[in-house]
Amino acid sequence: MKHLTSLTRSLTAVPMVCCFMACGNASGGANSTGDSVPTESFHANNDIAMTVRSLVDATSLGERLDPLEYNFAGVLTDGSGRPIYTDTSGAPGVWSVEVDSPSEATITNTYPGDLLGNDLRLYLLHHLDVKDDSAVVIPAPDTNPDMEIRQYPLEGAVLTFEQTVMPTQQGTLSEQVTIRIASASSEQSEPISTMQ
Repeated sequence: MKHLTSLTRSLTAVPMVCCFMACGNASGGANSTGDSVPTESFHANNDIAMTVRSLVDATSLGERLDPLEYNFAGVLTDGSGRPIYTDTSGAPGVWSVEVDSPSEATITNTYPGDLLGNDLRLYLLHHLDVKDDSAVVIPAPDTNPDMEIRQYPLEGAVLTFEQTVMPTQQGTLSEQVTIRIASASSEQSEPISTMQ
């Protein structure tokens, strides 16, 4: 029975990972000139879901976030080691992970590319076992009225996704995605995203 439960969990996770992998490189691994880019051979050890999970767990427990441990600039991947997105030149997409305070951190994509924010959000929520319909929709700030903001209250923490669709120099659309993780005790009366 124990093996059957384990198998069921594995089979349940497969469609979610496959769906995310299929959506992650919408450009099909091609750069702006149409040439094929060998992204299949790329592998990084920085799994975005594990990074978010680690930050959520630490803030939920009231641990102080250490910039030396978490700050990072580079490629983040899905569970199979594939880059979350490719930039407009066809290279693996770069992310920035920054500790903003001892109880808050931010993850954001550095460059435009084929990132699909909704797919990424659902992938991370699935990994955290959080229901999408538990979100609190926050009004966009006046400085960026096109931004979509969703906050997810967790046990001891708050997870916020900010998504903005914007045009690229190549004439295509890209998304700026910012993921904010904060301890529930650090949350103020106004949304974290507008507190700049």
